[in-house]
Amino acid sequence: MNIREQPAWDWGIAANAPSPFTSLKHGDHVAFSLELNDGNVDRLVKLAGLLNTQGTEAGDAAAVADRFGLPLLAVLEIAAQPLEVLRARDRYQPRSNSGQPALDCPRFPLGSAHVMAFGDDPYVQFLDEFDPHQVQPSEAEENVRSTAVYQRYVELARTGVEPPYTTVFRVASGALVTPCRRRTLAAREAGTTIKGWLGIENAETGLPLKYKDVRTALEDLQPDLCGTPEEIDSGLQHVNENVRMRWIYARGYTPSPEQIERGLTDGDETVRGAWACSNRYTPTEAQIDRGIKDWNEHVRFHFARRQDFVPTDAQFEAGLTDERISVRAAWAAREDVVSTNEQRSRGLADGGWRVRLAWAQRADFVATDAQMSAGLEDSDEDVREAFEEIAAAHNCHPGM
Repeated sequence: MNIREQPAWDWGIAANAPSPFTSLKHGDHVAFSLELNDGNVDRLVKLAGLLNTQGTEAGDAAAVADRFGLPLLAVLEIAAQPLEVLRARDRYQPRSNSGQPALDCPRFPLGSAHVMAFGDDPYVQFLDEFDPHQVQPSEAEENVRSTAVYQRYVELARTGVEPPYTTVFRVASGALVTPCRRRTLAAREAGTTIKGWLGIENAETGLPLKYKDVRTALEDLQPDLCGTPEEIDSGLQHVNENVRMRWIYARGYTPSPEQIERGLTDGDETVRGAWACSNRYTPTEAQIDRGIKDWNEHVRFHFARRQDFVPTDAQFEAGLTDERISVRAAWAAREDVVSTNEQRSRGLADGGWRVRLAWAQRADFVATDAQMSAGLEDSDEDVREAFEEIAAAHNCHPGM
């Protein structure tokens, strides 16, 4: 697994969007009570799940936290924050082989939630602090300690400057493993702790814990989280964009054409983005054309990933030349459009590793010898691995 540089502003989402629960302290997973001032909270907000319907206790969230071994703060954020706010926290990752340590990255309280930026069923993690001697790098040390970026990380750690958060996984044996060897080894040498996003196993499934696991558990404990048709319509028009976001996912209703159109033209880009990826409706041709041209790249990205329409050649070409890497990668991954040789060549030379990887993983991709040679020597590990799989599958060895 590589660590990437993907600035949060490349996604149109504030990666350090404030949490309504930042006053909570990290510690015991369930020994919290959330004191809420219920005086000015209307029923729409409470039904939307922004606040526990019991008013003064986070009983349901505490039960879910205990069930999965999560901090209460993480569960509360999963219950209250739009998914894209939590995904945005994954969209800033420093490239592991960069010449200088990246320090301009958002910070969050310990226990905060974090959702993987990609995938339809993403993993969920939370921020924790570790003794670096208890965390094992997944890659060999090799000559990491002799690099300038490693030495700079050590110097910064000794002066109290935190590096970007690492990624840590607790495997089935209980051991802690990280792909972030530079920051981990630098913290060891500097004698400091290190913070990172911790991924854990769902003991019920034996798989890494997923966002959907937590959301489903919360919803199962709140079967009345639906509301009347009037409340739903009012919620979808609420002045607070977070409330509008939550009502998009309310259960037990099918949005009307008017509600869909209103959502897709909402003044808040995160609300439009939520409607863009909703599977509760089939967009019209006009909505598709408008969505893939939206000024916000997050909206364009989600429309590019929809599978309920077949893009025209012109739409496909426009998507492949979008200014944002994430959007170009999403269009490159669409296999319901036949690509041209020129599009493939251009995509494989793209400056974004995700774009090159998407082209290499297409089922219809047949590499030329030159493309295979270039792919096997790509600067990105995942791209190289994709070409190695192609070479192995076709017994292809360029130059032989």
